[in-house]
Amino acid sequence: MEQLLKAIYASYSAGAGAAMVALRAANTGGLRTTVHVQGQARPYMVLTHVSSRHEHIMGAGNQIKIATVQFSIFDDTLASALNVYTKLIAAFDDSSLTYTTDAHLVMLHVNETGPTRFEDIWQVTVDYNIWRT
Repeated sequence: MEQLLKAIYASYSAGAGAAMVALRAANTGGLRTTVHVQGQARPYMVLTHVSSRHEHIMGAGNQIKIATVQFSIFDDTLASALNVYTKLIAAFDDSSLTYTTDAHLVMLHVNETGPTRFEDIWQVTVDYNIWRT
C-alpha cells in the first residue's frame, strides 16, 4: 500500500490542475501519511490506508482489488476545515491517478464523517475507494 499512498501524495504535491492547486493553497499545513507532528500548522490532512479487499466482477474468476483510503482534515475553525473539505472533493472525486507506467487508478468518494470537534480542533474525514483500471 505504500506505493498507493505515494501515488496519491504525488498527485497532491505536483498536480497542476486548478482544483489541486486550490486544495494545496487552502491546506497550508500540507498532507501527511503519518500522525500529526506537534506544532504543525493548520489546516493539515492525514492520509491513511483503511482496507483492501477483492471484489468479484462479471465473469467467472474475474476480480479487482479495491483499496479504501481516508483523508482526515484537521483545523482550528469549522469554516476553514469545511473549505479544505470542499477543495479536497473538487480535486479527488472521480479522479484518475498514475500508479505505474502502465496502470491508472480511479478514486470514488464513498463516505465522510464529521465535522467533529475534539477539544480545540475540528476534524472532517473523507473516504475513497480506489481500484486499478
